[in-house]
Amino acid sequence: MFLNRRNKISSKQACTRCSILRLYFSAILLLVVMYIVMGDKLSYLSFVNKETGVYLVFGFGGLIFLYRIFEWYFILKDSKNHDQGVQN
Repeated sequence: MFLNRRNKISSKQACTRCSILRLYFSAILLLVVMYIVMGDKLSYLSFVNKETGVYLVFGFGGLIFLYRIFEWYFILKDSKNHDQGVQN
């Protein structure tokens, strides 16, 4: 997956990996700029630590996982059954 890159110049659409990296770096840059500008007034951001990040990542991952399961079970599985019924 990481070694097989396709030429996406014709679609003029940014790859997913690049979009994720841009979002991550812009979030880090925003935090650095906020710290430089506001200094000690950022005490309300003290909850941002590794543990909070882990909970956030696992929480979003779990929600996406549940969404994908429900999507597969109710939408994709029904369309496959419907397609098989039409072919027979």
